[in-house]
Amino acid sequence: AVALPAVGIGVGAYQLGRGMANAGEAKKAAKEGKTWDETKREWIFYLLDKEMAEVSEEIDKLERESGQFSGAGGSSSKKVKDMQYYELLGVSATATPGEIKKAYYKEARKCHPDKNPDNPDAAAKFQELGKAYQTLSDAQLRAAYDRDGISEDSQPDLQIDAKVFFNVMFGSSLVHPYIGELWISSAADSAIKTSSMHQASEDGGVDANLSKILDESNSKLATLKQTQRCCEIAIHLKSRISEFYNSEIGEARFRQSLREEAETITKGAYGAVYVTTIGSSLKLECEEYIGLQKALSLDGVSASMKKKANSFSNDMNLVSSAYKSYQHANKLNQKMAKAAAEEAEGEEGDGKDGSKEKVKKQTMPDMSEFDESIPVFLELAWAINVKDIFKTIKTACKKLFDDSSVDVSERVRRAKAVLIIGQVFFEVGKTSNSAEQNVEDIKTRAEIAVMTTMAKAQGQEIHESDAEELVRQHKQMQEAQKQQQEAS
Repeated sequence: AVALPAVGIGVGAYQLGRGMANAGEAKKAAKEGKTWDETKREWIFYLLDKEMAEVSEEIDKLERESGQFSGAGGSSSKKVKDMQYYELLGVSATATPGEIKKAYYKEARKCHPDKNPDNPDAAAKFQELGKAYQTLSDAQLRAAYDRDGISEDSQPDLQIDAKVFFNVMFGSSLVHPYIGELWISSAADSAIKTSSMHQASEDGGVDANLSKILDESNSKLATLKQTQRCCEIAIHLKSRISEFYNSEIGEARFRQSLREEAETITKGAYGAVYVTTIGSSLKLECEEYIGLQKALSLDGVSASMKKKANSFSNDMNLVSSAYKSYQHANKLNQKMAKAAAEEAEGEEGDGKDGSKEKVKKQTMPDMSEFDESIPVFLELAWAINVKDIFKTIKTACKKLFDDSSVDVSERVRRAKAVLIIGQVFFEVGKTSNSAEQNVEDIKTRAEIAVMTTMAKAQGQEIHESDAEELVRQHKQMQEAQKQQQEAS
């Protein structure tokens, strides 16, 4: 009876001693500029540029393996049924998806009809390039092409790239260096491709084991690309502060250049939202890091509490938006289900007053109900985007401030310079006069996003500026029509 309490006291004393030793080790490591590596379970000197190089190499390796699994082969001597598409793009049968993409854009620029008005064959070659790229950029279609060659009986299905749609809806190349590719965009694209692969597997077009291997590879690839995204943001921040950090320009000039950049961003779609979100996130991360480096200061604790409160607020916004979206979607689904049921009853009773046409008009949701739901669904998408941006910038800042290529005092200087970016961006975003997107604006952008996505799928080269110009023209036409209606 006495032994058990004694053992408990001994274990407790051991755990207490171990905790004190670990705390001392952590304090010493932090002072030396080390960071804890969760994978290796040890304190290391983290290097940002080294991780970027390693991740890029691993991504390239996985893409090569994906190409091999899809049937491209693992050596230059790998035989395929037909080389025509590879030769059109000027790549080998073992080319990675990245190499195929680069080759396509290079060749497409050369033979684009707009750049070759005097060449009657340019349009035909451009279409052939698009067809080749559609086939070779998709693992499923590439495997079939390598095995069977070009099918004369059928053309490849249009390969819808969800990233194109979301880039038009939410994207801006001006904020890409600060946030990378939004999760909602890459997740949707991955879901479409995975669904396509599974459907092909069920139809017997792709081997089930191959489908499973590609799924696992894509999952690893997604994780690595998120790491690469955070590294790229950290490297951009380091580059953006370099002039001020290296004392090449003063703080006033640095702030002015940031203000001009932020104001330019606010002129684009959802620019004010982007600038405010980026600024708020950078401020929170920098204030916490700077505060925690001060001895006997509560600044770091205060900043950490602000971060937690902000994270909780973002989570609540996401939950609220998801619930409202569910309510609207459920309401529309119930109406459509009721319409379908009543239409079936109408079919059985042809000739009665409740004819099919009447039933449809009475029960199907009208366009105003769909229009009411658009802002709600967009609010959910933005709640997801905000959560994603804060999480990604948090990781990017940690990488920048943990980078042991400079000592701790220099890292604090980096954090103070990045804090200025956050302050200026947040201030510009909050005071911006950018007009909010109404239902018609959202619908217009969605229509252009669909048009752009389909054009890309057909092999056309569409730039972001082209899409924005189409949106602008569409809005002008709508405004002109509205004025004519009011005048009449």
